[in-house]
Amino acid sequence: MSTTPTPAPVTRARATIIGWLLLAGGTAFLVGGGIHPRADASDGGARERLRVMFEDGGWYPSQAFMLAGTAAMAVALVALVRCRRLTGASWARYAAVVAAVGAALASVALLLHLLAAGEADRLAEGGSAPITDTVVVVDTIVIPVFGLGIAALASVGAITRAVGNVVVAIPGVVGGVGYALAAGTILISDHLDALFPTAIGIALWAAAVGVQLLLLDRRAAATVADSA
Repeated sequence: MSTTPTPAPVTRARATIIGWLLLAGGTAFLVGGGIHPRADASDGGARERLRVMFEDGGWYPSQAFMLAGTAAMAVALVALVRCRRLTGASWARYAAVVAAVGAALASVALLLHLLAAGEADRLAEGGSAPITDTVVVVDTIVIPVFGLGIAALASVGAITRAVGNVVVAIPGVVGGVGYALAAGTILISDHLDALFPTAIGIALWAAAVGVQLLLLDRRAAATVADSA
């Protein structure tokens, strides 16, 4: 007589990994955003504002932390899409797919941010800066996908109770939408640049969901141990 093995231990192990990745990713993104250099609108256009930030000593560490954060979130979101937690919550799964793709693309964009800083001297001299020009265009496409994907997952996940809750969703939605609007308009206006710091909401959402998953896993493990 054959029996079907229970998938629960595997599911709990994956939930633990997802939880730690989201917590680590959110924390790294939060640190990177906190030390990110600032440039005033008076500094000029997008290229000039980037040059000002490139020359700031905080540029490399801030981008490195944010890159590590988005990469960790991307891996966690891919794992979330593949696990059983979103079974029966199709809209949350669709949102998670978009968020995962956005996080992966944002990681590539942040890598370009690190490389583009090497063009600071060219920008100061008014010369060509192909990587910087690429960064500006890529950011207007990739960051909105990332931000809106997180906002969608935060809201739909809370409504379906598949990921997070209403309280946790608030910073995710505010941060995701604000980050998307700020980055999506950098080529045409600097009026929404003040929204860039709202990206902290993405970090808070990721860290909070990570903690929530870890606590749920601990409770599940305790329940299994008590029933054994």
